[in-house]
Amino acid sequence: MAGADTRRALMPAVPEGTLSVVLMIGAGLFVWSFARAASADLGFVAEQLIVRYCRSSESVNSPEEFEAHWLRMEERIRRLPRGVAVAQSVTVPFESQWTYSVLLNGDTLPLIKGGGLHLNGISTDYFRALQTPVIRGR
Repeated sequence: MAGADTRRALMPAVPEGTLSVVLMIGAGLFVWSFARAASADLGFVAEQLIVRYCRSSESVNSPEEFEAHWLRMEERIRRLPRGVAVAQSVTVPFESQWTYSVLLNGDTLPLIKGGGLHLNGISTDYFRALQTPVIRGR
């Protein structure tokens, strides 16, 4: 009977051990995936990017005031040492997106895998600020 008691006592250890191995493998895969994602080429130099959000609540009441506010802020940022470029954009890469429905001949475009048409309004120095080379363009 001593052997049966020993087996009964060890029964919970088998699923617990199996679960521990599965969790350790999962943790290892998570760390490996995170390391690969962290080292992926995003297409721009994120380490040197400074993002400044401009909210409409910052005492800006018209498009003209917004433009004047932006130009003052842009001038202050341009005076910072080691600055490459200053640019405006509506969204920040990999942080936010702006999706818009497009009508062609009175009919909407079919949904695109991945969410749809994503737009970003940008200023002239946007790609220079992100240090992204433009390979081909209009």
